Amino acid sequence: MHDTELPLPTGSTPPGGDETILLVEDEVAVRRVTARMLTRLGYHVLEAEHGAQALDVARAEPCAIDLLLTDVLMPEMDGVTLAKHMQGLRTGIRVLYMSGYAADLMTPQTSGQAETPLVEKPFAWETMARAIRQALA
Repeated sequence: MHDTELPLPTGSTPPGGDETILLVEDEVAVRRVTARMLTRLGYHVLEAEHGAQALDVARAEPCAIDLLLTDVLMPEMDGVTLAKHMQGLRTGIRVLYMSGYAADLMTPQTSGQAETPLVEKPFAWETMARAIRQALA
């Protein structure tokens, strides 16, 4: 993936913010493009390649982490398990899942949430920006 694959829209500016987002994605190219997109939208972005690394980042980060943006399917620890651990570490952290494969797997029973916020990959800038604002609201 290249930065040009996800251009910022020219007609309207997607909603952004200044919150801190912990981005967890095991595919390097997807993580880099998503981090750049979030940074352009004004967010402070922390990155992790997998669940254990994300938990380490959360333990070490002195500032608030407003949103966990995590892939659903990852080796060793899936996104739902990560979210449960993260909510134990960071009370009140919001969660937004992303996946190219897991839409059918994300039910209230598997995620533990009445409504499971999920953005399907590949996503457009506008779609991700709006989903983040909704998750943070």
